[in-house]
Amino acid sequence: MKKIFTLTVIALTFSICSFAVAPITGPDNLCPGSSVTLTDATSGGSWSSSSPAVATVGSGSGVVTGVIAGTSVITYTSGASYVTQVVTVNPLPDIITGMNTLCVADSLILSDWTVGGIWSSANTAIATVSSSGVVTGIAAGTVLVSYTISDGCSVTDGITVLALPSPIKVVGGATCLSLGGSYNLTDSTPGGIWTDTSSSVVVMIGVAFVVAISSGTATITYTSPTGCMTTKTLTVYPTLTTTSGVSPSFEICDSMLFHYTPDSVPGETLMWTRAYVPGIDLLGATGMGSITETLVNVTASPIAVAYVYTLAIGACADTQSVTLTVNPTPVLSSTIMPTAICDTAIFHYTPASATAGTTFEWSRAAVIGISNPPAAGTGDPAELLLNTTPGPVSAIYAYTLTANSCSNVQDVTVVVDPCAPLLVQNVSGAGALVLYPNPATTQLTISAPENITTIAITNLLGQTIYSWQSAVCSLQSSVDVADLPGGVYFVIVSGDPLAGLRMIGKFVKE
Repeated sequence: MKKIFTLTVIALTFSICSFAVAPITGPDNLCPGSSVTLTDATSGGSWSSSSPAVATVGSGSGVVTGVIAGTSVITYTSGASYVTQVVTVNPLPDIITGMNTLCVADSLILSDWTVGGIWSSANTAIATVSSSGVVTGIAAGTVLVSYTISDGCSVTDGITVLALPSPIKVVGGATCLSLGGSYNLTDSTPGGIWTDTSSSVVVMIGVAFVVAISSGTATITYTSPTGCMTTKTLTVYPTLTTTSGVSPSFEICDSMLFHYTPDSVPGETLMWTRAYVPGIDLLGATGMGSITETLVNVTASPIAVAYVYTLAIGACADTQSVTLTVNPTPVLSSTIMPTAICDTAIFHYTPASATAGTTFEWSRAAVIGISNPPAAGTGDPAELLLNTTPGPVSAIYAYTLTANSCSNVQDVTVVVDPCAPLLVQNVSGAGALVLYPNPATTQLTISAPENITTIAITNLLGQTIYSWQSAVCSLQSSVDVADLPGGVYFVIVSGDPLAGLRMIGKFVKE
């Protein structure tokens, strides 16, 4: 039996991995949403990703785009050969939180839960961002603000910066407002709202209308429909305010300290000047704030002195005056040493002063050697001063001069001479003759050192006004002088002729 054998030849094809493909070059990590390009020196191949959900790659371009965090093997195949590279997709920071709209010159705060990142602005001419995420609007527009962490991945947020309303203008262009004045304001951005943040200085009467009620500054705000605001500071002319009102006036006496402190408002400066004034013994002066000066009036008349205050708040300034009247100290223009008088003459003195309206009050204390008691009065004393001594005695009248509420005291001294002669001396020398009260009004008591037998009262002309003779001798006697006219009289007392008593005394009848 013939066996037929069939020979089957099986051709085995072995796929052997070739490493003839050049290595892949390019970045091996990226962020979700970003792309990198891989290259290979071996041309004609194709690219593929093992995890397209993590990273995709263009088959012909080698452009790898990150999708989510993770890793993917990127393969480059050329013919029967290939080469690979692991690409890592890094995680993104958390999303940025916070407002994304603000006005020029305003600020807002952005934040991100992923710590350690860095903030940046794509256009700092529109908005800047600080290291802590504070965004400040610079100019109207939109800008991307990024937050980048250490792996280089970042998130962005679009920020819109809104324009401010047009600048506020005062109709008429006034920059400084006068106290009590009314002014209209305008803004070319329509639809806004006016507000006043300084009502203590200005009162809003209506839309864009203000009335200045006190000196200082006021901030007026205009808010556009977008919510952005523009402001304008209005300055009200400063006003010198005191309890006496504007432009106060004062009166002081010569050589007194003048002190004046004006009221002021925050931010206000006050400078004063005083020119030289003839009759005031002080050169011109200047100062800030309060006035403290001693002014000497060297004339006999009141002198007006003007202090000019310059008040300023910012660029606004005003001048106002404080008027001071310096009244002179009244002095006697009449002599203070009048001619000496006899004690038998009435002392007349007419006080005078160069200061108009001066009044004169005098007082005289008791004087040793003058029998008159202390006295006081106005104008001319018209006193009959009785000198009880044998020599001259000075009597001092203290005059108080008052004019324009200013006072001065001056002494007027008059010498009283004992002019009336003693007709007869007491030859016995046994003691003194005593007359009391002296001056007398109704009764005069006469006391002698020896018995009195006769009494005579004479006037200054030597005429006997009263005489009396006693049958009973006595050392003392009383005489009724109530009916005598006022004036100076002499009392002549006689006694026993053998005793030699003959005395004379002088008294005043009031």
